[in-house]
Amino acid sequence: RTAEFVVSVQYRLGCPMYTTAGQCPACGHFSDTKGDHAMNCGNDGERIARHNHLRDALHSTAVQACLAPTKEERALIPGNNSKPADVLIPHWTSGKDTALDVTVVNPLQSAMVDQAAVTAGHALKQAYKRKMRGTGEACRGVGIVFVPLP
Repeated sequence: RTAEFVVSVQYRLGCPMYTTAGQCPACGHFSDTKGDHAMNCGNDGERIARHNHLRDALHSTAVQACLAPTKEERALIPGNNSKPADVLIPHWTSGKDTALDVTVVNPLQSAMVDQAAVTAGHALKQAYKRKMRGTGEACRGVGIVFVPLP
């Protein structure tokens, strides 16, 4: 049994993963004993690791398909130094550059958990709306096709 498998099973079963609750060393927020915060933490948490693994797999696949992708390119939107695309594929959708944006959502985050408990897909729908309102509109404004990927 690998340690990773044991931790995954403990988390799925709701077993305590830590002996005490306390402050997260990465972000300073409260970290519970069952690992919910560790799975959601935006600073070096599992959510970031999952995002990066998915982004890298997507980029690798696009490279193998000879699509000339770039990874997390900055300044695609004039006057903005953000990275609207985890993977940018040039001239891919009807001749337009296409920004693929990996989104990892955990419905256990405090802002979502109540509604996610009663509405299937709630956290994913909220993330999609947020991405399309912000990054999606900015990309459309400069002729880039924006595709959020859950």
